[in-house]
Amino acid sequence: MQELAASIGLTSPEYEIGESGPDHDKSFTAVAILSGERFPQGIGKSKREAEQAAAKLAHEVLATRKR
Repeated sequence: MQELAASIGLTSPEYEIGESGPDHDKSFTAVAILSGERFPQGIGKSKREAEQAAAKLAHEVLATRKR
């Protein structure tokens, strides 16, 4: 996603992370932010999984714009 973002003039992504649920069953959310623009939220059982889901969603949005 970083390469695609750079190719259309956006900054590298930053992620806003949230968490909910009890310690033994947490759920994490992540929102990718590129050049101040927020993309759809990714969800996962770990911060990394949530970031990867958010990156995939942002990549899909950016790929449709590049066409």
